[in-house]
Amino acid sequence: LYNLKDDLSESTNLAGAEPGRSRQLHSRLRDTLASVQAQIPVPNPDYRPPKKAGQ
Repeated sequence: LYNLKDDLSESTNLAGAEPGRSRQLHSRLRDTLASVQAQIPVPNPDYRPPKKAGQ
């Protein structure tokens, strides 16, 4: 949660200072994602990144 008017670089996260607003926005996001049946990506535990040359 950021104040873009005063903090364009998003360097100060306000979620801890405004927990009610943070919870409200998180709830709205969950509702929106559910309404469009969006699936949240999850990490693939079997993924192995390709090795770079010489490794």
